[in-house]
Amino acid sequence: MHKNTMLAVLMMSSFGCGGGGHYLRWNGTAATAATGGGKVAIAVNDKREEKKGGLHPNEVGMQTGSFGIPQAIKLKKNDSVSSSIGELVAQAAAASGLSVAAPGQEASATGKIVVEVQTLWCTGYSPAYKADVTASVMIVDPATGAVRVPAQPLTASGGGMVCQSIYHKLLNEIYQQAVTMLSQANVKQAAVAAPASASAQ
Repeated sequence: MHKNTMLAVLMMSSFGCGGGGHYLRWNGTAATAATGGGKVAIAVNDKREEKKGGLHPNEVGMQTGSFGIPQAIKLKKNDSVSSSIGELVAQAAAASGLSVAAPGQEASATGKIVVEVQTLWCTGYSPAYKADVTASVMIVDPATGAVRVPAQPLTASGGGMVCQSIYHKLLNEIYQQAVTMLSQANVKQAAVAAPASASAQ
């Protein structure tokens, strides 16, 4: 079952350590003063393979457990891949100078950042694990869904002895890729453009 989560993430007061307190972590950067007006909403679609988290939104891999038996790596009860990646992209948007619509204010958004997570999975046998993170980001009109900026890839992979440490490194790469993408002039212009319904009035 694929999860579609609509997120309007209010920026954390501290960007020094994105995803603070969560299993999935990255090093965020300070928000940049918003330019161009407008706000973005964020939608995250968890499109991972069924056997690699697609059926369980809070599972991010398999690791060696007691007596060598593989066990699932699960996020906290109220956490999920969609919420974590949504927070990461929201922080990247703020770092690139975009304003993010606060919770309950999605209707005020001038653009929607749509994120599709294709892979976020770590597996192996202690002490050797490998993880992959693959996603895409596009900008659409929040009123009509019309694509303003086609999907751009975000991808990172690597290995190590502990899945959480591997994810920390990979998500830092994904975060920086997202900041670079969302900082592009054409992307920012697309994000703050008036929705079709508003411009037609």
